[in-house]
Amino acid sequence: MSGKSNTPDKLIRPKSNQQYKIDDFVRGHKTTVEKNRPRINLDGSSDSVNPAGLIEMQLDSYANFLQRFVPAEERDSTGLNAAFQSVFPIVSSSEHIALEYLGYEIGETTYDVNSCLVRGKTY
Repeated sequence: MSGKSNTPDKLIRPKSNQQYKIDDFVRGHKTTVEKNRPRINLDGSSDSVNPAGLIEMQLDSYANFLQRFVPAEERDSTGLNAAFQSVFPIVSSSEHIALEYLGYEIGETTYDVNSCLVRGKTY
C-alpha cells in the first residue's frame, strides 16, 4: 500500500477552483462535460437564437418564487407561499383535526454539485 487513504472525504471534496458557481454558468463558462457534449439541431435550420438575459430572467423568477431570504411573516402571497396557502388548512372529515400552514424555511445544501455527482445523488 502506498499509505494514501482513499477516504470518501478526499474523493468528494472539490478544490476551491473546481466548485460550481452559478455566476460562471450565467456568464457562459462551460464545464468539461458541456464542452464534450455536442448540441444536435433537429429543426434543420442553421440559425441559433440566443435570447439576451434569459438565464438572469429565469434566476430572478425562481428567486421571486421562493422568496428564500424574506422572513416568513413578511412574504408576499405569491409563488411557493401562495401555493401552500391555497391548499391549507387541511381539515379531517370529522373536523376534529386541522393541519395549518405556518411557513417554510429553506436551509443550506448538504453537498455541492461535484459531491452529488461523485455520490450519484441529485442536486
